[in-house]
Amino acid sequence: MPWLQLKAHVAPEQADLLEELLLEEGATAIGLQDAHDDPVFEPERGTTPLWQDTILTGLYDDLDGINDMLSRIEAAWAEQVPGEPCPTIEY
Repeated sequence: MPWLQLKAHVAPEQADLLEELLLEEGATAIGLQDAHDDPVFEPERGTTPLWQDTILTGLYDDLDGINDMLSRIEAAWAEQVPGEPCPTIEY
């Protein structure tokens, strides 16, 4: 079965919302990784720090309707964060 990965470079304050929108659109899994080589050593207890440039990846098991899905994500982003452009999502 083919898998589809959607990837976007996000700032830490954008990650939660984009993760939520991808999950609402049926993402099977979400991954976060460093876009550069900026290690996070021993974060404070109870925190989950993200890198200043984080790659957020959503994994999907269905390739149909990708353009419609991206349009829905962009519309939901615009509704929740007016005036801030949605991160570019690549596939």
